[in-house]
Amino acid sequence: MNIALLGYGTVGRSLDELLGERPVGIVVSRILRRSGKTQGDPRMTDDIASILSDESIEVVAEAMSGEEPAAAYIESALLAGKHVVTANKAAIAPMLPKLLSIARERGVVLAFEASAGGVIPWIANLRRAARFDRIDRFCGILNGTGNYLIDRMTCGLSFGEALAEAQALGFAEADPTADVGGFDLVNKSIVTAAAAFGCVPGVETPVPVVGLEKLSVDFMHLAAREGKTVRFMAFGRCAANRPNAQAPALALGVAPVLLSSTSLEAGVGRNYNLASFYGDVAGPMSFFGQGAGGRPTADAMIADMLDIARGAVPATPPVTAAPDDSLLFGTGLFEDGTRIAGTFVEIAAAARREGERRGFLAFEPDASLFSR
Repeated sequence: MNIALLGYGTVGRSLDELLGERPVGIVVSRILRRSGKTQGDPRMTDDIASILSDESIEVVAEAMSGEEPAAAYIESALLAGKHVVTANKAAIAPMLPKLLSIARERGVVLAFEASAGGVIPWIANLRRAARFDRIDRFCGILNGTGNYLIDRMTCGLSFGEALAEAQALGFAEADPTADVGGFDLVNKSIVTAAAAFGCVPGVETPVPVVGLEKLSVDFMHLAAREGKTVRFMAFGRCAANRPNAQAPALALGVAPVLLSSTSLEAGVGRNYNLASFYGDVAGPMSFFGQGAGGRPTADAMIADMLDIARGAVPATPPVTAAPDDSLLFGTGLFEDGTRIAGTFVEIAAAARREGERRGFLAFEPDASLFSR
């Protein structure tokens, strides 16, 4: 199977190296790079049109960063009748229903296992469970950068020291805004909701976020005195079977979450991920594995390509859900000790409004979100 690789950064280079180390019948025949970066390898080009018109290429592996031009390239590749594999949640999350609809119409697959959970087969297992189980909630440590920062701060490092260390190890970007601000987790929550619930929020319904930027060692000590710790998480709930409802009800959120120090999540260190969902028949299921790094991400992309080679079929596009803030509620704890109760939307608004005065805020959800 011939593929074209879009982008040759950390993930793209790792994917090319892994396929060279371990032949599995997948050949990287073309590589798209920026103009001026194509010397030295006859596979390299800066012309996306030449890739899209090449009938020998069956799969486009998108390994770029950021929303554009990646999103435009993904859409164009699907329209050209090519399967697409991507790890780029920023490119696909805002237009996932449209992209999956195009893929279905063209009879090709848009695969995005690597977009959430790193090397964990998170999306695949959600889809597998959702074929019969009714999944009504999920929660997960799905950002390796954020988890690494928290883990190192637990050992006494400041936020700045932990971030510098993560950047030196390749666990954090030079500009960490998407990770520490929670925007990466917002996109992961959307692709997770599509796989778990078959629905996504409307474009007019932003996912509420509390970022990690203000986390301090003092807050870590405050949590520890209460027998708790912090983990940066995405979470969501769906109510799909309400009488007379036109669409499933959905609430998603991203926040530093206050957890018991004896919880499963509290034991997740470094850049690892742990994600859980809850089915009405199977009950709770949890998945653990590497959450950041070029080779783990490339491994997940290769798994998607192998599925395509074995005949994977296009996924059903998600529907647009009705927002219901009441599905997510709990308590917020500020660094100054102030507690507020309410829906997560209300607590996230309070963090934005009062954060400068009261400091860092962590969210403590109602117990049922983490019930096992």
